[in-house]
Amino acid sequence: MSRGAGFSWREAGPPGQKDRDAAQGATLTHVRVVAVGASPPGPDMARPRQAAFAAWVGSALEYYAFFIYGTAAALVFGKIFFPVSDPATGTLLALSTFGVGYVSRPLGAILLGHLGDRFGRKRVLVLTLLLMGVSTVLVGCLPGYQTAGVAAPVMLVALRLLQGLSAGGEQASANSMPLEHAPENQRAYYTSFTLSGTQAGQIVATAVFLPVAALPQDVLLSWGWRVPFWGSALMVLVGYLVRRTVEETPVFEQEVRTGEVTKLPMVVLLREHWADVPRVIVAALSASVSTIFTVYALSYAVNTVGLSKTPMLWAGVLTATKGHGGAPGVVMRGPTGRRTAAVGHVTRLVEATTSVQPALQHHGH
Repeated sequence: MSRGAGFSWREAGPPGQKDRDAAQGATLTHVRVVAVGASPPGPDMARPRQAAFAAWVGSALEYYAFFIYGTAAALVFGKIFFPVSDPATGTLLALSTFGVGYVSRPLGAILLGHLGDRFGRKRVLVLTLLLMGVSTVLVGCLPGYQTAGVAAPVMLVALRLLQGLSAGGEQASANSMPLEHAPENQRAYYTSFTLSGTQAGQIVATAVFLPVAALPQDVLLSWGWRVPFWGSALMVLVGYLVRRTVEETPVFEQEVRTGEVTKLPMVVLLREHWADVPRVIVAALSASVSTIFTVYALSYAVNTVGLSKTPMLWAGVLTATKGHGGAPGVVMRGPTGRRTAAVGHVTRLVEATTSVQPALQHHGH
């Protein structure tokens, strides 16, 4: 039995038959090749359900913290951290700090994925949650440019990098945890709750800004924007209490018992699955498009077209709500159904992203 860092699938059944269930993620997660018969026993369904619930709750709370940054960057960060620039440039600089989180996510997936393969999923999931919580609360404590000068945006970028590291590691281990607990014929279903949790986090992150955005402008720019970031401390605490009760995966426990924990999982990945790595990376890129475009659309509508913040935030909430329940239902289909659903998802994503800007311009006039 060997382990690697990358995306997750297993080999099972008759020789030559491969059942690959790639765990969803915006970047590299884990590759784990498990020998026949290594999957958890079927009758005990409590552990898979508990693992899926913990993955859903933890991902929702962690990605709440990750997504509130995007909303704040679109609405207020340009005025707080880049006020010396003209409004358009300030907004662009603020959105670029949002993108920094995606630069560090692959590194987080590789680094924390390696730790998950070596020391277990549970420890890494607790670590990612705490890392996200601390960095997010500190963003809410940062002074603005008028107080700290150029040090303010520098500290903002540094904390965003930490958020990206945490998010990358979260997707790696949060996908692997329910996958390695699940029965052989329900791995995709249980793993889908991780992605469903990220959608829930986006819903809450957007909704929490509805009352904040309605505050008077001076209150919003002084302390109002900080409240959602401070609130992440409570949400991360809830996630920590849930995750610390989850048992380690049977796959990892078996590897520990047999002394087969791989020392260099990345080497195993590149040696045995190198051809699959670029395909999985390209396929996973679509997971980041909706989030990035949602933030861009919010910024464009409010700062360029001049639409009100509230209806645009509600549009984000309703869109994320529609997507939240889709993942578990789609993956209950067979492999052909899942592939068709994935292609359909990308097609609809392209249609949506190419139609939003003209629609916003039309309503702006």
